[in-house]
Formats: sequence, C-alpha cells, structure tokens
Amino acid sequence: MRPARRRDRQQLPPLNQAGIVGLFNTLKGGPQIFNAAFPATWEAMPATLLAALLDGLRVSQVASQRSIFSALMGLIPNAFYSNPTNWPAIGYAGPPRFN
Repeated sequence: MRPARRRDRQQLPPLNQAGIVGLFNTLKGGPQIFNAAFPATWEAMPATLLAALLDGLRVSQVASQRSIFSALMGLIPNAFYSNPTNWPAIGYAGPPRFN
C-alpha cells in the first residue's frame, strides 16, 4: 500500500480500517471473483459490464454482495471529502485549529 493511502486509512477508526482492508483484499481478486466470464483485471472491464456488476451487487439477494456495494458507495464520497486538496472546491476551510 502506498504511504499516502496507508496514512489516510490510519486516520479512520479501527473498525473502518478493517472494513476497508477487507474490501480491497476481496476486490484484489479482480472482476472474476463475481463472474468467471468477466475480464481478469479491473482495467480490462468495460464500463457497461462494470455498471451491470455494480447494479447487480446493489440489488443482490446475497447480503455480502450488497455489503460490498454499500462499502464502495460509502468509501467514494469519504475518499473525496477527506482529501484536503478537494476542500477549496467545496468551500471548506478545513477543521478548526485550537491553540
């Protein structure tokens, strides 16, 4: 894991850290962990298939698959809004500083 990503992850509560690590360990297997007919890598996955996969995870009757979808949908905005380089674009001056 890259140092910046490790640092970002380490700022989260331990339960969230474990969930993120578990999610990424699962996804390291590539798209074929969901369907053997999918390409071997995420980079080779066409956008239409990826959209279909995400929609399938969203409506799946299998709780663990819905959990993967929910984790991804929670991670995406958290990754964006927790990154200080994005704060000026949303008008956020950053957390208060106490002296």
